[in-house]
Parts: sequence; structure tokens; C-alpha cells
Amino acid sequence: PDSGTVTAPIGRVPGSVIQRRVDPEQGEPACTHYSRLLYNQKKDLSLISLSLETGRTHQIRVHMASIGHPLPGDFLYCPDYRLINRQPLHSWRLEFCHPVTGKPIEFTAPLPQDMAALLPEGEEETAAWLKAAQTRPEGAGEERAPEPGCGAPLTSSAAPLDSDS
Repeated sequence: PDSGTVTAPIGRVPGSVIQRRVDPEQGEPACTHYSRLLYNQKKDLSLISLSLETGRTHQIRVHMASIGHPLPGDFLYCPDYRLINRQPLHSWRLEFCHPVTGKPIEFTAPLPQDMAALLPEGEEETAAWLKAAQTRPEGAGEERAPEPGCGAPLTSSAAPLDSDS
């Protein structure tokens, strides 16, 4: 879908200290909003923008895999290295309140070359992505009450998803 929200509790996979899974019985609450920015038909990948209300371990990776769209190159949840040799996660913008001054801080970073190579070819589509990257994803920046003990929501990451897996 063009956008959506995954609200699925996340917990450890029994017997593993690293791997996580959606666990409705023992998992901790987790909420991820996503919206598709671009679709690369040739590679069957979507570039998505994410906004996290919670910050659970492996939250993006587990939530996207749980809805049938794992991140290619993710050694735990989709070890397919044909397109990229690492988890294709990138925070192009990160904002939060400074812990001492309380003033908002924002950082931005360009998309790494290995992830940019996954974007559709052609100036028109890349220009559309760049324009989308300058705006907030749907749901981001809205006032949401942080979960007790979790602080402010995390915002604005981008990741290509393997829609084939």
C-alpha cells in the first residue's frame, strides 16, 4: 500500500539474544508509520519513509518483514544480498530535543551511493524522490503523545523494501 501503520508488539525470538519477532503475547508495544516515496519496477523495490512512535530493537526490520516487505540485505530477516550487501536503512533527517537545552536539533545526510543505486533510473523519478525527501512523511511531525518512558517519537528514516519477499 502507499502508506500505513504497523502496530505490532515486538519481543525476542525464544533462544536468541539478537533476533526479534512480532510477539502479541510477550512483546512490547511498537508502532511504525510508513509511506511509499518511489517504486522501482525494474528491481521490484519501494523506497519508503518511516516515522516511529516507539524505538524497539529491530523495529523497522521486524515490522516491515511482518507485513511481507523485508529489507533486502538484512542478514537476520531477509539475507538476500543480490541488490545490496547491508541493511538498507538511512536516516536522511533526524530531529529531537537536546537533552540539556530542550531546543530542537535537526541533522540531515544524503542518501549513500549503494542505496541511491537502488532508486529508479531517470531524472523525473529521482527529482520526485528528492522533492519528497524535503517534506515530512504522512503522519510525521504530528503531535503524538510519547509512550510512557519512551521520550519523543523518532522520525524520518528511509529504506528500500523488497516487495517480492
